[in-house]
Amino acid sequence: MASTSTRKHCANNDGCKQTGVAYCEGCTRSFCGIHFNDHRRALSEELNVIFSDCNEIKDTLNQQITTYDSHPLIKEINDWEKQSIANIQQRAKELRQQLLQLTTDYRNKLSEKLQQLSEQSNDAREHDSFSETDLYQWKKTLEDLKTNLISSSMFCISQHEHFPGLKNISLIMAMTNELFDQTSDNTAQIGQNGQVVTCDTSRNHREIRGKIKYTSGVHKIRLYVEHSVDDWMLLGINSESTPLQRQSYNSASTYGWSSDNSIWLNGQRNQNNLNNAIEMKKNDIVSLVLDCDMRTIMMINERTNKKHELPVNTAHCPFPWQLHLNLFEANSCVRILST
Repeated sequence: MASTSTRKHCANNDGCKQTGVAYCEGCTRSFCGIHFNDHRRALSEELNVIFSDCNEIKDTLNQQITTYDSHPLIKEINDWEKQSIANIQQRAKELRQQLLQLTTDYRNKLSEKLQQLSEQSNDAREHDSFSETDLYQWKKTLEDLKTNLISSSMFCISQHEHFPGLKNISLIMAMTNELFDQTSDNTAQIGQNGQVVTCDTSRNHREIRGKIKYTSGVHKIRLYVEHSVDDWMLLGINSESTPLQRQSYNSASTYGWSSDNSIWLNGQRNQNNLNNAIEMKKNDIVSLVLDCDMRTIMMINERTNKKHELPVNTAHCPFPWQLHLNLFEANSCVRILST
């Protein structure tokens, strides 16, 4: 039995002098019988508050689940959805109008050529002034007109990796009258009415430009690598205002790709990702897509189906743009194909 001197008094805060007969493991204090019961009641009341708070939070969560439409971000998401749909509808309207204008303009051009042919042939028949040569030329013109009649395959859609989302497509008129027109020196010769460029036996850089000057719209040019030893060639654009030069890849207005897996921006060489290598090998057909409206250019290798796209800074490469090749290999040869 504990002596009087070792007994602990009740730990109640009101100064109870009774001996502590019950020990609390939680607070490590001893209480008399009466105050121990009071201590337990106080703990029970705190537990009730915890239960009450839990139920209150549970009710709040259940209410948020059933009324999620009132979340402050829901309105922002709904507004974004409406604006996105409106922008897409506006872009679709623009594309429909553009398609109508392109087909109308092209149909008018074909009608004009057909009218000229009709007038020539009627006049020749009326005066009986035609020969086999005339008949051959008229037949050839008719075949060209039949080939170029407007069809669904004459246009295609171009998607822009650098412009995701709402305005990521453009119409491409799958025809071009592009021809090679200029070379930086006589080590490259243009032949077959501008359709082919061929280099001499020297290994020198030389620049070749196309004839058309591009300022608006979307245009597709298909080129056939007729002869190459897979050494080095560059394909892209240059500004008309930039003089021709052998080392044209260094021009501040040069944008494009070279077959050593390099990207050229403002005349600066950048290494491309090996996982999507740039290839322009012998017998490859490569398409160059110029989107003046979106200020981008794209290269597509039809053999590998790999696409490469670049945004063009018009402060460095102002309009009009021109087709730009730089060939280095001896005897290399590139042909422009009808698209």
